[in-house]
Amino acid sequence: MSIGILIIQDIVAVLYLGASIAKIPSVWAIVLIAAILISRPLLIKLSTSAGHGELLLLFGLVMALGGSALFEWVDMKGDLGSLFLGILLANTAKSEELANSLFSIKELFLVGFFLSIGMTGLPNLDTLIIVPILLTLIFFKSALFFFILSFFKSRTAPAVKASIILGNYSEFGLIVTIVGVSQGWISNEWLIVIAMLVSTSFVISSALNSRSDDIYNNFRERLKKFQHKSLLKEENEINIKGVKILICGMGRVGGGAYDYLAKENNVIGLDFDNDVIKKQRKKHRKTYYANVSGSDFWSQIDIKNTTVEHIMLCTPNVDTNMHAASLAREWGFTGKISATAIYNDEKDGLLESGVDTVFDIYAEAGAGFALHGKEESKS
Repeated sequence: MSIGILIIQDIVAVLYLGASIAKIPSVWAIVLIAAILISRPLLIKLSTSAGHGELLLLFGLVMALGGSALFEWVDMKGDLGSLFLGILLANTAKSEELANSLFSIKELFLVGFFLSIGMTGLPNLDTLIIVPILLTLIFFKSALFFFILSFFKSRTAPAVKASIILGNYSEFGLIVTIVGVSQGWISNEWLIVIAMLVSTSFVISSALNSRSDDIYNNFRERLKKFQHKSLLKEENEINIKGVKILICGMGRVGGGAYDYLAKENNVIGLDFDNDVIKKQRKKHRKTYYANVSGSDFWSQIDIKNTTVEHIMLCTPNVDTNMHAASLAREWGFTGKISATAIYNDEKDGLLESGVDTVFDIYAEAGAGFALHGKEESKS
């Protein structure tokens, strides 16, 4: 929910940037946009042909910088061109890998951006007075998001978490302020104010995010009074009556475990990705929406008084697995907990969080591959 809201905010900000140049786009702009739309299949094919290394990274840079240059050529803001091409490449076979390959470069540019902002000037007494006053608004902003999300039928726990995440001032505020300063709409002093405001709100938001579960638990009963009477379909309570095994994370590992165990046990799968849930249900695997790293899930299913005997944590994120194991133990689960790990140094953290057995994916995959080869050679 947080990412979705932030994307919409960023799109609005980018449209504002596009309008800020106060230019009328060239008549060729429509032709350019139509040509890019028509060439989308070719762009997707190029992305899949780029492989997995430096060529994919180069392709991403060409799309970003090339899209910007093309839009500037027809008197449109270059930022819109990069955004437009990014949208065309979203939800494709290589989109996630492409985003990951560009991540380090994006972080480098972001650091450089903040550095350039910091070099614009030093705060004065007025700045030090204004910033604390404006910082108080982040709490009102979080409260407003909570009521909005509750109104749109979100469960209390995710609404609390999302509202805390969205409480801080966005770095896009800096970009918008820079445009205002460059156009002479506001003075340079406001850029320093917004820079301090954004950075300070990040610190406060980080502290609050790390305690979001505690905040929710301390005020849970009061906050639940604002929960909508009819919730979103994916947030309805999960019936685990008679279930023996919970598989948390229905990727390839979780899906394989489900097929093996479902033959003799009553099993259900849990995942927080709706696309994954749809795919698993098409394969006739009983899979439900759940955020296993949130205390709200474990409290609503009352894990202490259920028939569940075994919890299998198969999410690709070790922190999620550790958090889920800790929460399950905190809410009274005494059965067996198993978890997957990718690296050897993750094992100790999982065991300390309440996991009984750790499955090393790569080591076990190697052993399974050797066994498979051995059986094939016999036949």
